[in-house]
Amino acid sequence: MNNGLIAQVGTPKEIYGRPASEFVANFIGRTNLLRGVLRQSAPAEGVARVGTDLGELVCFFPSALAAGKATALVVRPEHIAIRKADDAAPAQPRLNLLAGTVKRETYLGEIVEYLVAVRGGEMLVRTALVSDVSNGDKVSLSFPAERTIALMEG
Repeated sequence: MNNGLIAQVGTPKEIYGRPASEFVANFIGRTNLLRGVLRQSAPAEGVARVGTDLGELVCFFPSALAAGKATALVVRPEHIAIRKADDAAPAQPRLNLLAGTVKRETYLGEIVEYLVAVRGGEMLVRTALVSDVSNGDKVSLSFPAERTIALMEG
């Protein structure tokens, strides 16, 4: 519910994984919310390129959208892999890659949360894996296009 209106109907997994709006994305869990402009027409249930302040990202579009349209993107912190910049990145198709510097490292019991400064902003990353990444380290972030969700409304 948002101002007395139903914002989205679905199972908790559907709502968390495919939020219908910025309100729903922010209401259900922590998220990285990015803004961008669609570079090419996006097919329904497909991927397309979006220009953002962080660079060009490949994103999943639940519905078709015309090129040139502004959109918001949701990337959940647990869907982002983090590694030291000098470590080899995995060779996977449709993988978004960003370079950054760890600003904050927080241990939260079974997970570690990182705040990473990247070109044009910051990304929140959560991982269950304890790694050798620490404050001040240069890192590489990667996340799949299928987990970078384009929202259809602002």
